Order: sequence, then C-alpha cells, then structure tokens
Amino acid sequence: MAIAVNNFDSEASNGLYFYIKSLKTSSLISVPFIVRTQWPYTKWNQISFSFVIEDRTDLESGYYQIDSGPLAGCDNGKSVDILLPFRTYFSQGKQIHYNLFLHGFEISTSVVNGNNRSPYEIQIIGSSSNISGIAISLSVTTITQVNSIYISYFAFQNTDVALVGGNYVYDITANPSQTLFYAP
Repeated sequence: MAIAVNNFDSEASNGLYFYIKSLKTSSLISVPFIVRTQWPYTKWNQISFSFVIEDRTDLESGYYQIDSGPLAGCDNGKSVDILLPFRTYFSQGKQIHYNLFLHGFEISTSVVNGNNRSPYEIQIIGSSSNISGIAISLSVTTITQVNSIYISYFAFQNTDVALVGGNYVYDITANPSQTLFYAP
C-alpha cells in the first residue's frame, strides 16, 4: 500500500510531527491505518491523505521511514541521497515506472530573528530507479531541521495496472471532541 498526504493544517508550533501507515490485515474489505500525532509540540487541525492498494506480483508498493542517521540532520542547504530498495524482483531491461508520496515527517525550526521562525521546507529534488530500488535526493533550503521523513511508493513494469484507491480527511474543526488517535 502507498499513502499520500494531500493537505494538512496545523496551529503554529516549533516543530511538526506525524506519520500515517497501514497495518497488516487479511481482510479484503477494510484497511486499518495508524495515524501518529501524539507529540506535545504538534497541534494538528486537519490531515487529508489518499491511499493505493495492490495485490499483484508485478507491482510493488511500500513505505520507508528514514531517520536522522541517514538524513544526517539535513542541515541548511544540504541535499541527502537515499535508496528505497525493492523487495520484488523486476525484469532486467524493462522500464520501471514509480511514484513517490510523502506520508509523514518530524521537522522543527529555529529562531531566525527575534521571535520569528523559519518556514518549514523539505522537498524531493530528484529520483531515479533501477531493478534494485528507487534513489531519491532530498533538499532542505532553510534552517528546517529534519529528524525523520516517511515516504510511500509504488513501482511497476507493466503499464496495465488496476488499482484501488480512496481518501480520508481528519478535520478537528468539524468535530472538536474527536482525537486523531481513535480515527478509523
């Protein structure tokens, strides 16, 4: 399964943290998710995400958590190269198609001037694939400190792919008593 964040909204804070991932299930009619936001400095109002589900041998979907070790703190203006290895054995010589999706992060910012803080900024500046996996380059162009990032992907060689997808919106403004911890 691959998960993509479409939109989010948070109150002002020194750092932001969340991730979304699917839980293993044998069910063919429902998909359980865990959405983690329980950090004291994070105050989310809305998180909207989509998902794609597959059950084929010629298509692979998954996610990786990249922590501060490989990110090396992702200092100001730094780019970091990361490999997302495949579990599927793709055929040599055939093109591999893939898509990448952000589905969580832990980032913080520092004071720039007085009480003003830098905006959060992280982006994927490049990617490529071969039969081993997907290589990506991340860039941080402000003083944002990146401690972890969560990336989903799906990859396939055939162009005839039938996928099941959906979306979910957690909106605290619609139901202030709702907590994301208990959201379906």
